Amino acid sequence: MFVALNIYQCRTAHLHTTLTVKKSYFSEMFKKIVKLTPGMLNSLADYLEHEKSMINLEPDQKNALDLLQQVNTISAHIPGSEASKIQIHNKIRSYFGIFGLPQIYLTLNPSAAHSPIFQVMFGDETVNLYDHYLILVNAMERASHVA
Repeated sequence: MFVALNIYQCRTAHLHTTLTVKKSYFSEMFKKIVKLTPGMLNSLADYLEHEKSMINLEPDQKNALDLLQQVNTISAHIPGSEASKIQIHNKIRSYFGIFGLPQIYLTLNPSAAHSPIFQVMFGDETVNLYDHYLILVNAMERASHVA
């Protein structure tokens, strides 16, 4: 299932990822993008990984770093990407204008030591979940089941 999701995400990334640049930088960035090669990007990544410094970079590597600062990647259509998460988050927040801000947040998490369902999952066959009043083992034994 994860392999299928990865294939789907890669295909969607190839079809729907766009690069945006401010209009004033477009001609300059276009020239730099054309000069990029995969080998040069790999050498830049290796250099930054091992040296962890940007002081002694070659001119081509400096151009690649400039591109990273000027070019924005938009990937909102790729499921699971940060941009799609932000888009969904913004969509949820837009409902506040229609329905108002939620007034009550309630989360109930029963303790596993007191949960008859957990005791059944543990393997306690004396617990019958169909009974109206459940009979559980003492608290110490339930806690040891949790542990």
